[in-house]
Amino acid sequence: MDYALDREERTYLAGEFVLGLLDREETQRVLHLMRADADLRAEVGFWQESLQRMFAETDERPSPDVLRRLKAQVFGEPERSLWQDLIAPENRGLLVGIITLKAAVIAGVLWLIFGG
Repeated sequence: MDYALDREERTYLAGEFVLGLLDREETQRVLHLMRADADLRAEVGFWQESLQRMFAETDERPSPDVLRRLKAQVFGEPERSLWQDLIAPENRGLLVGIITLKAAVIAGVLWLIFGG
């Protein structure tokens, strides 16, 4: 897995890493490569500083679905509907939590109406 990256590969990989466009396995690979590659560490630092400066100059923030649309355009990932986003594996814990909270609120209201 250890191999030398050329300048262009290093630049793209560092940019994707800093922008959060890599999946878990790719992120781990970059972290592993950064341990041995000082140029990659420098490139990641460059990207981080550049983005911090860019976002420090404005109060505007991208909407939450920008990353999803960017991934769809760059990597050809299909866009998901709201329902697909809700039941996506990365959101299931949140969905279960919301449903549990709603059930608890309903149970509390019913208890106050009929049991209290």
